[in-house]
Amino acid sequence: HDDNLKRMTGLDSDIRKTSSVTVDLLRLRESDEKIPTFEETLNFVGGKVPMLIEIKKQIGKGIEEKVSDALRLYDGEYAIQSFDPFVLNKIGKIMPDVLRGQLSDFLCKEKNPLVRLVVKRMIFNFLSKPDFCNVNLKGAEDSITIAKGLPTLVWTVRNESDLCIADAYAVNFVFENILAKKKA
Repeated sequence: HDDNLKRMTGLDSDIRKTSSVTVDLLRLRESDEKIPTFEETLNFVGGKVPMLIEIKKQIGKGIEEKVSDALRLYDGEYAIQSFDPFVLNKIGKIMPDVLRGQLSDFLCKEKNPLVRLVVKRMIFNFLSKPDFCNVNLKGAEDSITIAKGLPTLVWTVRNESDLCIADAYAVNFVFENILAKKKA
C-alpha cells in the first residue's frame, strides 16, 4: 500500500526502486512475516472474505492486465478501486463485470494543483464510470455531494469519533486499528 517500505519494514526505500529479491528478504514489523505477492495474497484469502483491491497508478504500465490475469484464476468476491480514473477505465474495458470504485482525497502532498483538484472533485467519473466512491473521512461531507448518489465508502476510520462521522455519510467504511462493527 505504501510507496515507501519504512513504515512496515524499517527499510527507507521506495518500493518501485527496490528489487523483488530485496523485498522478498524483508520482514513486516519485526515479525517473521514477509511481504506477500498479489498471487500469494489471493491464495491465502482463498475466497473466504470479499476483498477491496486498490491499484496504484505509480506501480507501472500494464498493471491492469497483470491484476486482471491474476484475478481470472481467483474464486472469490472482490472489487477494484483506484485514485486514477484512467486505471478504472482500463479495468472496466478488461473486466467489465468487476465493481469499480473511484477513490477521492485532498492529496495534500501532491504538488500538481490540477491533479489535486481532479482527484478531490472526481472530475473524471464520466471516464472511470465507478460503481461506488471511496472518500477520505476528512472532507467526507463535501465528497458525498460530489459522488452524486453513488454508494459511498469512507476511509480511514481509526476510532469511535471517526466511526460516527462514517456512519453519517457512508454505506460502509475502511478501518484501521479498531474492531469493525457491522452496520445495521
